Amino acid sequence: MAWDQISITVPHEFVEPISHVFERYGHGVGIQSLNKNDAQITTFLPSGSDSRMARIEIGVNLAKSIATMGDLEISPLSNETDWRNAWKEHFSVLHITDKIVIKPSWLDYTAASHEMVIEIDPGFAFGTGYHPTTHSCLALLQTYIATGDNVLDLGTGSGILSIAASKLGAGQIVGLDIDPLCIKAANQNAKMCGVNDNTKFQTGTLPSSQFHEDTYDCVVANISARIGIQKSLEIMKIIKPSGALILSGIINNQAADTIQHYETVGLIEQQYWKDDWVTFLIRKPITKVVNDA
Repeated sequence: MAWDQISITVPHEFVEPISHVFERYGHGVGIQSLNKNDAQITTFLPSGSDSRMARIEIGVNLAKSIATMGDLEISPLSNETDWRNAWKEHFSVLHITDKIVIKPSWLDYTAASHEMVIEIDPGFAFGTGYHPTTHSCLALLQTYIATGDNVLDLGTGSGILSIAASKLGAGQIVGLDIDPLCIKAANQNAKMCGVNDNTKFQTGTLPSSQFHEDTYDCVVANISARIGIQKSLEIMKIIKPSGALILSGIINNQAADTIQHYETVGLIEQQYWKDDWVTFLIRKPITKVVNDA
């Protein structure tokens, strides 16, 4: 059977949605960072797979309607090329900070003494480290997580933030997601990284009777501005006084509304911008914030 290689160059913030389309309709997906702004995504299809190719084109064209990216490139594979392993060649080691490194399991990498390696294999769950919001959450976790902290990861996806928190010294970590496929992927990734003893993943969201007031030293929520605002009271309630919320998933035109809202429930200590996305570090005050309005 003849096979084609399909590839496209996209901004880092579109790696996850486009790779999701490639994973859904192609065979295998490879991600290779080209520079600080762009990455190449690759998948494979049997030649003449018109229906699947059309669906990939629809997904790409929808993304192109809101962002500039490259064109789909289709190249026939030689008869000697095995697509089952060829897609793995299109991955690279990703350096998030001077300490945090992300790599797929099949790539060999010798870590420096100061580096912390997270193994995440591609799959349907979001959270590979390429998106600016994941990158920013990881950077802030590195700065603010203290040894023994209790952490809640709201919207855990692949579990990457929970895994990072564990490797950074957190005590007990709970990852929540409404998608059972994400919980399955997160459990597999935590086991592969050797942190499944102190990480627990479960289907659900806030509010929930399972989560009590003043329980967590840190909540990390890479979700969206709308959900972040909607669930703000429930999130802040379960954080300990002086504990931190790392809130992400907020694009530039949503930042002002998010700031205005969270100033009524917490203390915005830091804004971490990467590309068009912002991540907030918000402290729960020891005494309740008084809204003069």
